[in-house]
Amino acid sequence: LFIYLLLIKEDIYIIGTNVESLPDPCPRKSEVGDFMRYHYNGSLLDGTLFDSSYSRNSTYDTYIGKGYVIAGMDQGLLGVCVGERRRIVIPPHLAYGEEGTGTKIPGSAVLVFDVHIIDFHNPSDTVEITSVKPEKCGKIAKRGDFVKYHYNATLMDGTFIGSTCVAIIHLCIVLFWQASNLKGTYDAAKITLFCVFGVMQCVYAV
Repeated sequence: LFIYLLLIKEDIYIIGTNVESLPDPCPRKSEVGDFMRYHYNGSLLDGTLFDSSYSRNSTYDTYIGKGYVIAGMDQGLLGVCVGERRRIVIPPHLAYGEEGTGTKIPGSAVLVFDVHIIDFHNPSDTVEITSVKPEKCGKIAKRGDFVKYHYNATLMDGTFIGSTCVAIIHLCIVLFWQASNLKGTYDAAKITLFCVFGVMQCVYAV
């Protein structure tokens, strides 16, 4: 049970935050100017849901610390990790004030946001490269070289995007289906060798 004391006194503004899930490791925390994608459920203190990104099947994407969202969210989204789940409780003066907004957020409402940070980056970020090189490296790629490579692609939170291994397996399924009428032929043997070699090469490469 968490109790949040929201104080309004002169220039003291307090936002209640509770980290519900913190990934390990966390190589970088969000800073002012980062572009962030996150999911959220927004509710009133009594639990009434007024908005949710999940219902739209789309993350909320914005720069943080720049005034593009309400002041309380701007502050509450600083210092988070990719994959973190955080509850942010925002007092009215850092949300929609005495007037409220729309039909679901009344005046002087305290807002509760349960957020899940999908990823973030900064426009000044550079490419980060982590490599594992073989003991014997006979040739190093240079600008203009034609390169063949295997890859696994994910988002920062680990969500799978694509892989050459998956593509090869899909291709082989199609080829084997097409070769079902070529049993014992030279073409069937070529397809089998291609698929076995391709999958083995892919697995060992990645």
